[in-house]
Amino acid sequence: MKFERNFDMYNISKVELMEDCYEKTGIFNYVSIEEILEAIKLQKESSLKSKEDLTSCGGKIFQSEKLLSTYVKSNAWYDHLKNTFNINLDTLNEPLFIVHFLNSHNYGFFGYTIASQMMHDFDNYKRTVVPPYPRFLSGTNLPRIRGDNCILESDNKNKLNVTLWSIKNFEEKSKCFVEQYDMEKESRTNKSINISKTLARTIAYNGGLKIAHTVYMKYLQSFGGEESKYPGFENFNCEQLFFIAAGRRSCEYISEDILKEVIDKEEIVPQEIATNVALSNYKPFYDAFKCPVNSKMNLEDKCELWKNQLQN
Repeated sequence: MKFERNFDMYNISKVELMEDCYEKTGIFNYVSIEEILEAIKLQKESSLKSKEDLTSCGGKIFQSEKLLSTYVKSNAWYDHLKNTFNINLDTLNEPLFIVHFLNSHNYGFFGYTIASQMMHDFDNYKRTVVPPYPRFLSGTNLPRIRGDNCILESDNKNKLNVTLWSIKNFEEKSKCFVEQYDMEKESRTNKSINISKTLARTIAYNGGLKIAHTVYMKYLQSFGGEESKYPGFENFNCEQLFFIAAGRRSCEYISEDILKEVIDKEEIVPQEIATNVALSNYKPFYDAFKCPVNSKMNLEDKCELWKNQLQN
């Protein structure tokens, strides 16, 4: 896997292209500032209504929040076709990553971010092929069916040979998350959630936690099993501090009105639910904190899609 910097998928940094985009808006044809402002207002409303993305001139110019969230604010993403991981520099700022601090924090905070993005290559997102297949079966070419097997060859010569039974099993295990999260209610609004639209992210969060934790535990083993104690955290061992950092990663404040709107749009799962359910599904977490069986963080019915050796 490659790590990339100076990433510019949408060619925002290309001056000639952006000048052409501004020319196409037609705002230079107006004389008064009032006319220009009115034209900008109308075009921005049109861009938002038509849900333009950053591949279009309208999206680049009139949807500044998408630009900020992609290129300026803390952001990371994995490109499964190029096998590259991309991060913005703001992602390396505190509190996401702190150089002179416990590695339990950096693995639980920043490492979890990396692992979750990589796990998107193994989520339930389906390409537009018939029949549809999960993303991890897609590659850059369409699947070829041979008997009971699905054989895929991508341009980078990676091959996957997966049985159709495995695909069905994958889908069945994915449904467990839908049923599990459907029973959750956000504590402030008391609203139920629907994760059908965000199942891919849910799978990535649950799987990413396992990867980040496994890597951190291997790191600990290479250094004798313990990190030095840090003032204020003496009562927690390193593994517990990792999980605390993983939870802290999702700390945020959203007003109740915005929270209701977010839940109604079904675009994301509230962080409270996303974090607690992912942790409660993971055996090393409730073992580390000795959570009683059938307590909130160690429910009897759990969901998992991808397993690692620490969970066997």
